[in-house]
Amino acid sequence: MTKALTVTRIDNAKATSSRQEIPDGLLVGLYLVVQPSGAKSFAVRYRYAGQPRKLTLGAFPAITLEAARDIGAKALRAAAEGRERVRSPG
Repeated sequence: MTKALTVTRIDNAKATSSRQEIPDGLLVGLYLVVQPSGAKSFAVRYRYAGQPRKLTLGAFPAITLEAARDIGAKALRAAAEGRERVRSPG
């Protein structure tokens, strides 16, 4: 099982030579994206109308972990209900 993201785990995530997506164990589809530059952001991946989608939520720490989970859950709920995704806050 995937571990839940925590602020400490996010702070300790180190940049590598390639882009990383670290999944959240509490909200399936939510990822912390760590760029080779060290920049960190949140994104949610899901399917809408049978097509894969990715919604970038915003940069960490401007978007908190709690806010990323809330916005990500809304996007997943909208897709499950057959509605277009919610808009990114950033």
